[in-house]
Amino acid sequence: MRQGEEFGSDALSRAEEMWGTLGTALSAWCGPFAYYALLSRALSQAQMTHHSLSALRVGTPLAPELMGLGVIAATVGDAAIAEGSQALLTALINLLARVIGEEMAVATVSQALTVVRAAPPMGHPAPRSAPYGQPPVNGETGS
Repeated sequence: MRQGEEFGSDALSRAEEMWGTLGTALSAWCGPFAYYALLSRALSQAQMTHHSLSALRVGTPLAPELMGLGVIAATVGDAAIAEGSQALLTALINLLARVIGEEMAVATVSQALTVVRAAPPMGHPAPRSAPYGQPPVNGETGS
């Protein structure tokens, strides 16, 4: 058993949630074709230095989702999911910064991921929160 393997499903679910949330938000913000181009290019750049990301691919321009995280979890484990997601997110922010500037790129991605960052540690119940772009549930702030 790999070190930390018992937490694999949690690391995988957190990564899938992060990329799903980010994909939904950025597709709504810039359109699915632009997000597809952005994510595809960022993935290509991140794969150059993180070979564990070779199993990842981007869906179609009409459904630009990140696919293959489960393969990484099964073959190389949690650390690769975390490092790969960080490298891919960095590449995505850098590309977005070329278009809208670094400050706005970081703010846009940060706002999109607010729900994911607010997730509780493993073993604790998740706070109730509204979908991206909607008001908080029952007046809660979700943070």
